[in-house]
Amino acid sequence: ASWSPEGGQAESGLKPGAPMRAGTLSVEGAASSAQLRFGDGSVVTVAGDSELAFSHGAQKQLALRHGSLTGDIRPQPADRPMMIRTPTAEVEVLGTRFLLVAQSGETQLSVESGLVRLRRLADGSTIDVPQGHVAVATLETAARLESRQLPPAPSEWRQTFDQPPPATWQGEWRPADTSGPGRLRNVLDMSYRRDDGTPVAAYVVCVCDNSGSVASVWPDSVLRLRLRTATKQDVLALVSLHNAVGGFAGNFQTLIKPNAGRADAAGWRTLDLPLASLEGKFPAGVRLQAGSRVFLVYLACYSPKAELEVAEVAIMHPSSGASR
Repeated sequence: ASWSPEGGQAESGLKPGAPMRAGTLSVEGAASSAQLRFGDGSVVTVAGDSELAFSHGAQKQLALRHGSLTGDIRPQPADRPMMIRTPTAEVEVLGTRFLLVAQSGETQLSVESGLVRLRRLADGSTIDVPQGHVAVATLETAARLESRQLPPAPSEWRQTFDQPPPATWQGEWRPADTSGPGRLRNVLDMSYRRDDGTPVAAYVVCVCDNSGSVASVWPDSVLRLRLRTATKQDVLALVSLHNAVGGFAGNFQTLIKPNAGRADAAGWRTLDLPLASLEGKFPAGVRLQAGSRVFLVYLACYSPKAELEVAEVAIMHPSSGASR
């Protein structure tokens, strides 16, 4: 993460607890996250490739230019609510927990607790979004602005790559051929910045879906991967979760060693990783919450020789009786 004060240059290598004035917080890399804590105890978590500008004053005013933000906001004065603006919407917060995602000409708001007012900038329409509901504001004004209850996520999910994946996912799609099934091949992306601002590149395949509909996870859930690399390389596997109604629930990760699993003749390995065995990385020591929803599965190598390819990503739930 880096921070640019108003009228100043970007500063990398932010330290936990460092004071920040008005400016812009930038988070680079799909697996990156940062937290901003206000004096009243309100916490904003910014995840993935995101940019958040904020002012310094009696009223909290923020602008989420792109990316995702979760808020755990203490009660605010009625005449000075927290205001967050995106390219397509504005939200008014008096004290609640919520998720806000700004991407591709739309803003999605999911409310975990309390009530959040959403205004569509294209026509000024407003709606109060209650707990457990989601609403989307776009540039389209013909449709009525309304909220709906966030549906439950399935306990199991399986994705293969016979067809190209959504554009928000990362990876070069390759159709099935003599060397293997349809798959995603790694693409070069920013992983993080060192303290001196130097970017660290990664070779990445990434499943990214903020809708909350991919899968829910439980203490016995398993992450199944079918992958291969051209050379013996470690593979970082990271899963990011939201809680059952949208709030950020942590990043969990492990390092897959080159000798993990048995490769077939074409080099493909199928690995079953119990989610409970993954390390709670951000916030440090975070524990997996039953019923949390998957919004990111991030696989990365740090060598250009890796040529990571992924043919299957799945969340399995053995105790459901549906796993195969």
